[in-house]
Amino acid sequence: MRKTLSVPGWQDIGAGYESSGASEIIDQAVTRLMAEHLPIFLARKGYQSGPAILIGINDQGLLIDKPRDWCPCQKIRIIFKDEARLTNHFDVQILT
Repeated sequence: MRKTLSVPGWQDIGAGYESSGASEIIDQAVTRLMAEHLPIFLARKGYQSGPAILIGINDQGLLIDKPRDWCPCQKIRIIFKDEARLTNHFDVQILT
């Protein structure tokens, strides 16, 4: 989710926020996070990690360097800042 003016590929979801399911937008964000080793934060109810990094991607999903205090779970929210320093997030299923 991101707060910005309406841009192609984004849908207004109210309160000044937008959402996108466009694979090109998501791919660009994931590629940037991985290539630049930018910090991501993992969150779920009652937990938010310190900084972690995205270390790879394969056919099954994203490879994340787990934080020290990691507790296994089924779903997690990945939170990060985009180039404009706006907070973005997406939710993922944990495979292992």
